[in-house]
Amino acid sequence: MHTPRLLALSATLLLGAAQAATPYAATPFAVPDASSSFLYDINNVGSMVGYATTASGSQSFVVSGGGVFNWLSGPVGSLNTTALGLSDTGVVVGAFSDTQVDDGSGNLVFGPNKGFILDASGYSTVALTGYDETVVRAISPNGRYITGYASNATTWDGWMLDRSTGNLTVIASGLLVIAQGVRDDGVVVGSRIWQPAPATPTQREAFRFEAGVYTAFQLAGQTDTRARALSDDGLLAGWLRNGSDISAFFGSAADYSTVTWSGLQTYAEGLNNAGVGVGAYLDANDNWQALVFNPVPEPATYGLMLGGLGLLGATLRRRSPA
Repeated sequence: MHTPRLLALSATLLLGAAQAATPYAATPFAVPDASSSFLYDINNVGSMVGYATTASGSQSFVVSGGGVFNWLSGPVGSLNTTALGLSDTGVVVGAFSDTQVDDGSGNLVFGPNKGFILDASGYSTVALTGYDETVVRAISPNGRYITGYASNATTWDGWMLDRSTGNLTVIASGLLVIAQGVRDDGVVVGSRIWQPAPATPTQREAFRFEAGVYTAFQLAGQTDTRARALSDDGLLAGWLRNGSDISAFFGSAADYSTVTWSGLQTYAEGLNNAGVGVGAYLDANDNWQALVFNPVPEPATYGLMLGGLGLLGATLRRRSPA
């Protein structure tokens, strides 16, 4: 396990010079018969992965570019499964729980998460040694790298695993560290909340991790940036918080556009190389509702594909996407 050195670089040098940000528009995405939904990732062939709640319960799914839903059963013994990432070859990653515990008030809640990988050979479990909980948040398009977080009573670590070599890298530690968007070249983006020392103010930052170097950044003019995805050409996606206001963003650290659906909390979690993003907003009834984000004007091919998908629907239980 290797913890890389930290390096302070300017966000402009790191993420590219300022340029005009492309505006984005959001379109609701419906999962059939779902009351709540969340889209977490979209791959480069237009398939998407998410989580929905219907009358029959909560379940994860993969939906192809043709609008065909494949509902996931989860690993054997799973009580709750959340699909969070999708490679270009259809490998799905996420988290599941196979236990229930008392929350201290007499209520049974799902126990600590374990990560999973679903490929042609079936489900396999990811549970990092030394941690009580492991969550796999994303997978690179070629399937080589997976990212996520692992936590116990004393630490919360963001990590990357090279599946070809088995090399695990701890990217950063803190109070809340999410390592998520990962490219085929092993570049990772995410976010970190940490406290430099006891009784000192909590720090909030987005980060980029490349070649063993961790670099913190904020979107220009912001103080709470949550980076969640990065395309091959450097387009960033994620969300930012200003008090109780939460908006999705797309662009660079220096210049970006924001999207807020109907004035409600809006999150972007996934992005592909065509610039199409996915996420959700929190409606007036505190239910998640899935969204697809398109650059304006949108790429013609993806515009047609996503226009058809928009006739469908999706759902998810209420939770903070972190």
